[in-house]
Amino acid sequence: MPTKSTSQEKKNEYSNNIYVSAEPRKKLEELITEIGYKRGKVMAASAFVRYLIENYGDEAKKKILNNG
Repeated sequence: MPTKSTSQEKKNEYSNNIYVSAEPRKKLEELITEIGYKRGKVMAASAFVRYLIENYGDEAKKKILNNG
């Protein structure tokens, strides 16, 4: 039987939203549109960002920390 989540549990939940300003969002839309066109199926922006994080996140972190 499901239980109500406590206020402490709610504090530990992450939001599913991030803000992407207009220009980067436009580039993101262009990239996923081209991917969708070439693959023949739609790719969500969130799936593309998740792919980048999972495959290039550590590399990006190292570059930022070394150039920062």
